[in-house]
Amino acid sequence: DIHETKGEQWITIGPRQQLEYSGDEAGREEEEAWNREAAKRRTASKRPEKLPIVAYFGEVNAFDPAMSVNTLCDTFSFIELAAEGNFLLLLFALEDADSNDMMADMILEAQKLYPTDPERVYVTGHSHNGRFTAEFTRRHQKLVAAAAPLGNEPGQLSPEWTSGVFKVSDEQLKLQASVDTPIIMINGYNEINCMYPLYTDAPDPNPTTPFIALDTKDKRVFSWQRRLISMNCPMKTKEEICATEHSADYVEKKLGIPADRTEVQFVDGVEVCIADIQNRNGDYHFRVCAFENSPHEPSPAYADMMWSYLRRFARDQKTGETKELFQLK
Repeated sequence: DIHETKGEQWITIGPRQQLEYSGDEAGREEEEAWNREAAKRRTASKRPEKLPIVAYFGEVNAFDPAMSVNTLCDTFSFIELAAEGNFLLLLFALEDADSNDMMADMILEAQKLYPTDPERVYVTGHSHNGRFTAEFTRRHQKLVAAAAPLGNEPGQLSPEWTSGVFKVSDEQLKLQASVDTPIIMINGYNEINCMYPLYTDAPDPNPTTPFIALDTKDKRVFSWQRRLISMNCPMKTKEEICATEHSADYVEKKLGIPADRTEVQFVDGVEVCIADIQNRNGDYHFRVCAFENSPHEPSPAYADMMWSYLRRFARDQKTGETKELFQLK
């Protein structure tokens, strides 16, 4: 379905019975002639199961059809998961954080239009839209149950190394840490500047690219320490981070990240290093996944990796607390 909020278009994708259902609870009205036949099926059908919402920051605006095509290509694996009935997928993005706040209005509108679970709202996006994902999560922590920034650095860039939505202040880190929001970060091992391992300088950084913020070991270490602050995780010293170069744990040595739990998976023939870090409450609510030999492009496997993690969590609408629907062994 294509919708419009405050003059901006957004798209919902999901199982047909989910999109076609309307009832008193949903409050959806049939306003277009092409929808009348579907309305007949609605009357006779039972109410579909309430699905989670995955809000994906991706450009689908009519003024730039090329970007819409790119978004639909990049999210094809997400679309498949939505079509299988795992969640209702929302697609929308503009080019600044304030405008992207409209995603909150779109989520609330989707909750009125379709049978959805208000405790299970997840957000994600790739590259700069991964940064919008992180900022949206900070601004709407009581709405978002969990988030998945894709294609971004494992650490949190220091403000003096970047600009715009890339710039995250110490106050924003504390704001994020004030509410327990599980996050999975998924990126490629060969993203710009080869972001891993953290205990080394970037190999042969290109001085002409603007993305050289993590070109040195010191910057990588400090960025990781800022990430730990934002996730309310115990702090690691520079010495502890650099000591992973000699770790007996394969993932720790590969990524340069001191981890509380690690795993190696092979997805579509690609090695994926997974590091879990406990927060100060002892919860595994922060995960980093690095796909070997992957450049700065969204892999089709990102969707499954994201969903296997996000679906574990819900946000209690009364207390605002994070609920774990099930725990991984």
